[in-house]
Amino acid sequence: MMIHAAMVLVSLLCILVSNGSAAAAVAGDCTMYVSANGADTNSGVSPPAPKTLHGASSISKPGDVICLLGGTYKLSSTFYPEQSGTANAWIVYKNYGDGDVQFVWAADASAADINMFHFYSRTFPAGKSYIEIRGLKFDGNNTASAALKCAGSHHLRFIDNTIQNTGESGIATKFCDYVTAIGNKIHHTGYNQGWSSGISYNSHQWFDTYPGFHSVAVNNFISGNYDNSSHQTEGNGIIIDLSDSSYNFNSANTPPVLVANNVVYGNGGRCIIAFVVTNVWVVNNTCYKNSLDLRQSSIGEFAASSSKNSYFINNIAQAWNNHWTYQQIAPNQNIVFYRNIFYGGATDFTYADPTQLINTNPLFVNPPPIEEAKAGQQAMALSSEQLGNGLSILSTSPALDTGIDPTTLPNLPREIVDGLRLYVLRDVVGTPRPCGAAFDIGAYEYPGSCVAPPPAPTGLTVKRVQ
Repeated sequence: MMIHAAMVLVSLLCILVSNGSAAAAVAGDCTMYVSANGADTNSGVSPPAPKTLHGASSISKPGDVICLLGGTYKLSSTFYPEQSGTANAWIVYKNYGDGDVQFVWAADASAADINMFHFYSRTFPAGKSYIEIRGLKFDGNNTASAALKCAGSHHLRFIDNTIQNTGESGIATKFCDYVTAIGNKIHHTGYNQGWSSGISYNSHQWFDTYPGFHSVAVNNFISGNYDNSSHQTEGNGIIIDLSDSSYNFNSANTPPVLVANNVVYGNGGRCIIAFVVTNVWVVNNTCYKNSLDLRQSSIGEFAASSSKNSYFINNIAQAWNNHWTYQQIAPNQNIVFYRNIFYGGATDFTYADPTQLINTNPLFVNPPPIEEAKAGQQAMALSSEQLGNGLSILSTSPALDTGIDPTTLPNLPREIVDGLRLYVLRDVVGTPRPCGAAFDIGAYEYPGSCVAPPPAPTGLTVKRVQ
């Protein structure tokens, strides 16, 4: 299926970025209201007459903005959104703004489905689609598998959500396409079922043949994840994983994905890994002392394993206990590196141009405390609220003005350049990039001479360009 350029921009979730919290003020665009103690006999058209979440979902239609009033919502079973939006009229579920919207898993592990929100179909692309989840909080009670799960669906946006204590993953997908995760805070997942990561994009499919980015994971804060399973292979911050559930390097063929401006620290597994996939762009991420799980050996921060045609640009990797910083685990093909910093550990390969891998201390403002060689520290990793701006860079950092503008690389498809411009010309907290003479390396751009730089991390407000 081929779609024209305007529809591509809609499908890509073209965005304008501005700084602000998910619940800074009450929303003015709601078409329906939900509360934790709502009733489906209510009209749902005003805050005093809210429906239940299921009741609002059942009658929703394309273009609806379903606003959730502040409170604690106990999930005794999985929530399946009942209606899809359209490419030009998404259905949005979001925090109304009068207080935190906290979903807490209240079922036990024997439930038939233990994901909190599930966009599900047995076959791709039949799952519910064109849906946005914004500004909600999820606590899995270390029992629910994932907070936000996609299976067989497409065109989903997960923006500015806070996720903790899920037993497997924060955001997990399999056989999906056009998934966007922006500004989420994911902490302490994987301590029950395990065998997944903070954000896991698995076996993504080609919904259409658009050559630009189909999925993105941008501006997320991820810490404290672990693989409690017997497999002992995950607990990563972010994994772009497999093609059609196959481990075959030769058949790997996945739609382009952008992983940018993420701050990932204190996880049991790697920071970011591309595993048996193609077309992954890893740009301006900050990775700090991951790979804390002593059961996993010879792992590091960034890795390309059995992957092709992928880029690592302007990233910072500071390793824990002399682990690897950047890894290439054969076979790989056309894995390209530009202006990456590493410190505290080596790379496990020799790159043709050594100037693209820079061994130097990045000089963070206030990095979180992690002891050398001590077991189990992923369980004690700071949340993003506790971290604050600790992994931003000092004015004396060698990361200042030493990166490149990835949109200027030669011979890139126009659609890839367009996607990069949408997402990497601001940093994780909204500071324009570049702010000085050139891009800074890592997720943070030093504010320098920029006018009115934003405060500590708050996530992004994202708008779709028509």
